Amino acid sequence: MINLRADEAKYFSPYKKRPGGWLLKNVQPPPETIPLTQKGKRYVRRTKRSANVFVVSDIGPDMIYKANGSSRFLSTPELLRRINSPAIDANSARELEFDLHMRFIEPLLAGLMIAISIPIILERESRGMILAAGKCGFWLFVILASTYVVRFLPAYHISEPVQAAWLPLFFVVPFAVWLMDSVET
Repeated sequence: MINLRADEAKYFSPYKKRPGGWLLKNVQPPPETIPLTQKGKRYVRRTKRSANVFVVSDIGPDMIYKANGSSRFLSTPELLRRINSPAIDANSARELEFDLHMRFIEPLLAGLMIAISIPIILERESRGMILAAGKCGFWLFVILASTYVVRFLPAYHISEPVQAAWLPLFFVVPFAVWLMDSVET
């Protein structure tokens, strides 16, 4: 393995038949002295300028700098591409997989929180609106806290990302159905 150092690196996205990769300017060690195999020559290409090298890579700047933090802003197809990319390590792929499932679960949880709050506020045996609102706030806090707690399960290999993402739904749905009977009509 050889470490390449450069004064400047610029990423170029794949375009038509051209692969994506990094243009390294003023590379050390000099490109002529780098021993490359046939396979290596496909990934490390010399350019017209003798001091520059183009390294074919799927790893863009967004995957290097704050890779997990930027995943919330990716489109779903881009997130799927990143999960399936061989350039991503296993732990990052687990976190991205969890984020993908949470994209589908969070809207369902928001609807269920509404379905829980209405029966709590409109209970038959209510002791007052203030107490009902406090009770509603407590249960909504428990649901929101559970969505944050399950984020740590895949990171510590306690459960798979898919299981952890869907876990709050398995507790919230029966609770919402149970509360529907307590609404005052």
